[in-house]
Amino acid sequence: MWEQAGEDGSGRAWERRWRSFPRLLVVLVGTGAAAVRTAVADLRLAAEENPAVADMLVAVPAGAARIEDPVQRGPAAPIWHPLGAPVGRACG
Repeated sequence: MWEQAGEDGSGRAWERRWRSFPRLLVVLVGTGAAAVRTAVADLRLAAEENPAVADMLVAVPAGAARIEDPVQRGPAAPIWHPLGAPVGRACG
């Protein structure tokens, strides 16, 4: 869907349906608090190695959090670690 061209061949199909692409949230299961930074660093590296994903993450706010954090603190709490957003840009 991300790469699919619009009906007239210009732009991307999703840009016609949504004003902004839905946020991408990665929920980490089985990751201890101390291992979150490593897991996030691994996700960022994987994204950088795939040009299509890297391009998408420029436009789509994406973040990762341990499953325990949104359950205990709520999904609106400052628990999301940015995956592709520039530093200081909110991801969730």
